[in-house]
Amino acid sequence: MDWTKRKVLIVYILFVIGTTAMIFPTMTGLIALVLALFMGWVFRFGKDHDSLIYQHMIYISRSFWMWSVIFSITSGIAGAGIITIADNSIYDRVLDDMRNGIMYSNIMMIDALKTYIMDNLAIMIAAGIICAVPPFSYIVYRMYHGITHLLKDKPLPKPKGWF
Repeated sequence: MDWTKRKVLIVYILFVIGTTAMIFPTMTGLIALVLALFMGWVFRFGKDHDSLIYQHMIYISRSFWMWSVIFSITSGIAGAGIITIADNSIYDRVLDDMRNGIMYSNIMMIDALKTYIMDNLAIMIAAGIICAVPPFSYIVYRMYHGITHLLKDKPLPKPKGWF
């Protein structure tokens, strides 16, 4: 494998690590994503628009932006679902107690949180699936498509496409 293909493959690997780690946002995921995007920008700078490296770096960049949009939308839907459907009576009780001068210790707050989670576990699991599956599926599709074209030395049919 020549050096150009290795550079592209490194960016793909960083991108996959970053997007996978960002399903449950971590600093590792953020660093990998920023590094992949920066490397993609540097590697494509000054290259011919028909070159292998330029096409794949554009493809990865477009994949990042669409993944971000899908992830933001699904996170908003999941969050709205938790807020509107979940049983928030435990929080209402805790807030009422605090307004009436009853101070909660850390242990009492942790117990309230555990109760909230156990009462709403099914909703939280559904929200997690709604939030994680669409963006992860999109990335799996895009990365499989891009890496297979890279390894076969085939140009990407639509590197500037979103899907």
